[in-house]
Amino acid sequence: MSCDFELGEPLHLTNDGGIYRIINHNYNKHTKIPNIAVKLIDPSENTNYKKEIIITKIASDSEISPKVFDSCTVKLDGKLMYGLVFEYLDNAKTLDYILNDKKLNKRIVSEIKILLDVMYNNGIIHNDLHGENVLFNKSGRPYLIDFGMSELKKQRIPSNKRDYIIELSGPGYPVILNLKDETLTKIVFNRRTFKTTEEVFDIKD
Repeated sequence: MSCDFELGEPLHLTNDGGIYRIINHNYNKHTKIPNIAVKLIDPSENTNYKKEIIITKIASDSEISPKVFDSCTVKLDGKLMYGLVFEYLDNAKTLDYILNDKKLNKRIVSEIKILLDVMYNNGIIHNDLHGENVLFNKSGRPYLIDFGMSELKKQRIPSNKRDYIIELSGPGYPVILNLKDETLTKIVFNRRTFKTTEEVFDIKD
């Protein structure tokens, strides 16, 4: 089905497409969601686009990811692209930002873990969990995004196969967030010995 809207400004460009604002559409006719965008996928650059669309819709229906309204096709620069119309979290903060802003706490960790458990219960393995793929709306509610590398299994993921580790961007070296143990592991580089050590901290209330 062809997309029934016009493309606006690009918000984020990728190798296989990008995210664009849309104009002259009716998706927000029965909703209060103000910002709606489309993720365009070039099927010649992303052969897994059908799987990504299916999994993203499941994630949206389970309220793991921002709301998905539609999937359709659109021509961009003469190329046929597949589009996923979704709620765009304008001015959203990433988990990396929350960490660097020193506002990471047990409530946030607990809510992200719940999201992951809902995802695993739906048979989804994300395969690209990092700080930039966890977004927060203005109310502080977290969402998972970017299911381009994900897998969909026929049954829920067993507890011993669930991953609760998220790598965050730290100053110079990564910070590892363990949602299950509620700990942060900071990788510290010693300039004198040229070796790295690990410092583990508990997440505060």
